Amino acid sequence: MKVFWIFIVVLNIYTVTIFFFPKLIIEGHSMSPTLINGEEVFVFNHNLFKHKIKHGDIINFRVKGDDYSIIKRVVGLPNDTIQIKNGNLILNKKKVKKKISSEMNEYVELLQKDISYKILNINNTDDFDNTEEYLVPEGHYFVLGDNRDESRDSREFGFVPHSTIISSMIKKNNFLYKLNFIF
Repeated sequence: MKVFWIFIVVLNIYTVTIFFFPKLIIEGHSMSPTLINGEEVFVFNHNLFKHKIKHGDIINFRVKGDDYSIIKRVVGLPNDTIQIKNGNLILNKKKVKKKISSEMNEYVELLQKDISYKILNINNTDDFDNTEEYLVPEGHYFVLGDNRDESRDSREFGFVPHSTIISSMIKKNNFLYKLNFIF
């Protein structure tokens, strides 16, 4: 009888966890090197949690006219100015620091003092490596893929309305990833 109750408790925990923190399977290479094609990540469901979007967050959202959702990194919040010059991100008229990583063509972008992540950037002469300056409107975000040369992002489809956000990725150091074998 004790085994039965343990099974019921585990089943309830499992059900609640996958409902509140579903998994998303990454498709494509636009978020490399951070997220790899086929990788599974946990997300916060925005309909259940009113998670405040911050610089550096990775969000899942819908683009008007697409049948599928997209996952990208938020680099611009409402009222921020964003520009790309020679492959460098300019946030609020300041060049975002970029350090060379240990892997070829990888860099660590230092968005703020406590927000950094790896990006992949091979070429700085593509059309999207030099953009106009954008002012992010209220209720919208500017997003980029971490693979700057192979990403369909705000440089192409424009700002992301808050209303189109489905979920935010839970950081990989969260306990859910340690318990991933259960899910």
